[in-house]
Parts: sequence; C-alpha cells; structure tokens
Amino acid sequence: SPTLPLDERSLSSAATHLGRILLIFGGAYLLRALTDFEIIPAGTGVLLGGLYALSWLVMAYRAGGTESRRPTAALYGIASTLMTLPLLVEATTRFQLLSGNQGAAVLTVFFLLALTVAVIRELRSLAWLATIGSMVTALVLLRMTHAAGPYATALLIIGLASLWAVYLRHWRGLHWFGALGADLGIVIVA
Repeated sequence: SPTLPLDERSLSSAATHLGRILLIFGGAYLLRALTDFEIIPAGTGVLLGGLYALSWLVMAYRAGGTESRRPTAALYGIASTLMTLPLLVEATTRFQLLSGNQGAAVLTVFFLLALTVAVIRELRSLAWLATIGSMVTALVLLRMTHAAGPYATALLIIGLASLWAVYLRHWRGLHWFGALGADLGIVIVA
C-alpha cells in the first residue's frame, strides 16, 4: 500500500511471500504423505506431485507477465523447481517408476521449460536455480542409475541452453555453470 513506509511495506511483502511458500510446500507435503501412507499408489502420487509442481511453473509464467508481480513469479518458479528435481530423483531411484533414459528425458524437458519461462519473463533467479539444480540432479542420477549416455546428453543440453539464455538476456555467469555440467558429463562418460 502506498501509505506504508518502505520498511513496513517490505516486511508485509516478505510475510506474504513466506505465507505463499508455506502453502505451496504444504500442498506438496500433503501429496507426499498420501503417497507414503499408501493412501494413493506411488505412481499416482508421483504423477500428481509432478503435475502440482508444473502448475506452479505455469503460475510463474502467468505472474511474470506483470512487472509488479515478477517477484511472485520468481517465487513460484523456484518453488516448482525445488519440488520437481527431488521428485524426479525419487521417481527414478526410490520408486523406480522411470528408467535412467526416461529420467534424463524428464529432467531435460523440465529444465528447458523452466529456463524458457525464466528467459521469457526475465526471472534470473529461476534461470540460475534451474541450471544449477538440473546440473546437480543430472550428476546425482547419473551416479545412481549408471545411465551415462542419457545424463551426459542432458548435461550437454543444459550447457547449451544456459548459453542460449545468456545470449538472449545478457545474464553474466550462468553459462559457466552449464559448461561445467557439460564438461563433467563428458569426463564421467570418458
């Protein structure tokens, strides 16, 4: 509100964002609990969790269209990424719902979607988290599934896509993390 001093406005905004994050992760926790207590089958729980996480990426895209809502958009995109990547690791390793090849494909598609939203809506924090998080997830899954080829390919795509984002938005440094992931993938395969 325009009548609040800057400190009170910032505090109110931070409290609002914290409340949103708690509600978003509360929904994810509910789906996790329903799956862990076998109220819903693991496959259904993972599918619902993935759709839930992707819905927040869609919300990030929608909110990012308005300059004043860009911090909210970044928050939604970051929440989506923080839910999707661990869910992908569990779907591939713990629940064994995805093979190594399928896990690499899902990781690559999610990363490309998140990076596209970040570039279109100028959400630099989402681009950084999606790049670094996807790189680490690919390395973890490569080690756990021993599917070197698909994850090395995913790491190369992450590297190339992060370079694309740097060319489009002139964000400094992002492409170095993508290149590091691609280099690690090649070294591991070699």
